This record gives sequence, structure tokens and C-alpha cells, in this order.
Amino acid sequence: MKTTHFLNLLIFSILLNIMFSCKPEVENTNVFTAEQKALVTNEIMEVSDKWVQNNIHKNPDSIVTFWSNSPDMYFAEDGVFFDNRETIHSFLTGFYENTDTMHVEWLERRINPISDEVASLAGKFRFRAKFKSGDVHEGKVAFTAVFTRENGAWSIINGHESAIPKE
Repeated sequence: MKTTHFLNLLIFSILLNIMFSCKPEVENTNVFTAEQKALVTNEIMEVSDKWVQNNIHKNPDSIVTFWSNSPDMYFAEDGVFFDNRETIHSFLTGFYENTDTMHVEWLERRINPISDEVASLAGKFRFRAKFKSGDVHEGKVAFTAVFTRENGAWSIINGHESAIPKE
């Protein structure tokens, strides 16, 4: 079920990218250069690196800035849907109040700059949370997101993450 859901999200992301990049019989007057694509890619890499550091430091106030403040923001994690930044913040606050240490690292990131205002990211990360109770929760996660630039800053307008089953 989770694999099917992930594949559906991946297919949707690919179709979204195709729709934005293919404009039949319309002259593209906005040239998106290789340099601009590289700049957007580097900016998304920096934002996603900062997200990792904010998780390691267990800082929900900083982590939540990764997501858009727009009423159109929508995010899902393993079948749980977050309708806005406040619901994500509430979840993170509760999680990190019970967490002793947290480690997160990206294993893979593929960034597709669609324009200087929109980009997608598909990737995988590994995490290890040690709770104050002594319990440890660790695993790998698949992550997809559509980023938009809002007031000069990149944030997720739509995204999903789900656990990758252990091999």
C-alpha cells in the first residue's frame, strides 16, 4: 500500500514537471538558463540542509519554516495529513519534547528547478531518534516536495514523506 502510494506521488510529480516544461505552440519568452537552474538547485540544497540541522537541534520553530505559510500548503506523512504550518509545528513540538537526541542525514536528493519561483525535490533521508524513555526509532524515509519562493524564501507548498520498508 505504501509503495503504491509513493509510486502514485512520484508519477504525479513527474507529470507535474512535464506539464510545466511542455507548452505546445506557445513561444517561451522567459528563458530559464542553466545558470539560473543551478542557482535554484543550490538554494534548495541549502534550504534542505538547514532543515536537517534544525531537526538535529530539535528546534520546531525553525523546522516549521521549511513549509509554506500559505493556506494552499498541504503535507502528508505516512498517511497523516497536515493542513497548515500550525499542525506541523504542534506535531514537531510534541515529538521533540520527548526526544533526547536526533540525527538526520540526506541519502539522496534530486532537485528539478521548474522556474526561478518553483522547484521540486525527490529524495531519501535517514533518521535516528533516541527518546527520553531510552527507546530508539530509526529508519529511512522517501520525501517529495514542491517548493515555491515566497517573499524571497523557499518553502514547501505540497509534499509527502513515507517510511521506506526495511530490506
